[in-house]
Amino acid sequence: MKQTLTVLGNVAEQITSHFAQARPNEAAGYLFVRVCRTANEIRLIGREFWPVTGEDLLAQTPTRLSIRSISYVKAFQHAEQTRQGFWFVHSHPEGCTEFSGADDATEPALFSCAFARIEWTIPHGSLVFPERGAPFGRIWLESGTTEQLDRIRLIGRRWRFFDSGDGNDPIPEFFDRQMRAFGPSIQRLLAMLHIGVVGCGGTGSAVCQQLVRLGVGSISVFDGQRFERSNVNRVYGSLLSDDGAWKVGIAEREAASIGLRTVVHRYSESIYHERVARRLVDADIIFGCTDDEYGRSILNDVALRYGIPLLDMGVKISSEHQKIDSVIGRVTTVQPGYACLHCRGRITAKGIAADALRAAQPTAANALAAEGYAPELGDPAPAVISFTTSVASMAVNEFLHRLTGFMGDDRETSEVIQFFDRGDIGHNATPPSATCKCSAFKAVGSGDQTSFLGLVWTL
Repeated sequence: MKQTLTVLGNVAEQITSHFAQARPNEAAGYLFVRVCRTANEIRLIGREFWPVTGEDLLAQTPTRLSIRSISYVKAFQHAEQTRQGFWFVHSHPEGCTEFSGADDATEPALFSCAFARIEWTIPHGSLVFPERGAPFGRIWLESGTTEQLDRIRLIGRRWRFFDSGDGNDPIPEFFDRQMRAFGPSIQRLLAMLHIGVVGCGGTGSAVCQQLVRLGVGSISVFDGQRFERSNVNRVYGSLLSDDGAWKVGIAEREAASIGLRTVVHRYSESIYHERVARRLVDADIIFGCTDDEYGRSILNDVALRYGIPLLDMGVKISSEHQKIDSVIGRVTTVQPGYACLHCRGRITAKGIAADALRAAQPTAANALAAEGYAPELGDPAPAVISFTTSVASMAVNEFLHRLTGFMGDDRETSEVIQFFDRGDIGHNATPPSATCKCSAFKAVGSGDQTSFLGLVWTL
């Protein structure tokens, strides 16, 4: 069972800013976390940070920190009242890249108090940000023993992943030219990642192809539809003879035929099913390649509640009498601190309700459409492989930028829009609406709830 910690972007920025201001002295604070438990992972979500400052500091030097006990007590009370776990976070400005003797001596008593005062069974622990090197942490158990964190994720303007272990595994020679661009550390990171791809059609199949050839370690593909011969013009890896086969099966077969080390997990049911949607939470990053609003709303909520970045994409071709009026492709990054798909108007309550009704009660949905009370199903939308492939590539490039920063560390873009018919590309960084749930503290980074994603599931 993996044990990981995801720190949301604004929280990570508060921590690093607090530590930077204290240099050359050591600094500390309290991180409050929620939890997500899956069959494979205990995922902690750091969603709130309190810096220790002012009169709460009894002593502060480059190698020593002394904090008033009342400061700890207030943090324990807050964790108890808000149903969160308590984490002690501090810096090592001298560059020590492991827990110090002082840490080992003082933390047992600290966490003994935490267990005594906080009722919730959310794991407590400690996290260190050294001056040089990767952050590291450990989970404290009520017995007074500790367990190492397997992975730390910092999800902000850049996506940073830090795994325990030496990270010096040999890299296959066929990634040599890619390493010339990004270096061996990024190649090893790609091999560590677990990516979710929802939808295996025009954009999804192209995304899967590129992720496999980049060297991503594992991919979970989700699509509840079977392949139809009319899809062969845009689905990578498909054959006319695949008529009736599961789309996820084609993606799995294509990945295996390439012969790289990517492991593909296939889910041939829609994420409308709760048991399937829950598997999304095992991913480090999600690519949304579905064309329905209900599916997008589920992905949107997973991104916000669990701090799992979502790259949502789509292509819209407007044509009349077989003449194109416009072709627009979009890639939107959704994560805590960014405008979500609701804020941007990419999904609406009406569209979500219509898609949900079609899934649960198709006969009733068709009747409402015929009566003009719901959007009509209409004919299949136009689709051209060059457009879907281009949008898939835009999404993969956004993914690579978030890992490497090759587009510049100061880039703030959260949505890219390509106007194919005009030859233009637009960018924006729309802030979240103050009235949207993506701005609500009770939702963002909230982790597991009584009902998954706070929804009433019918499937």
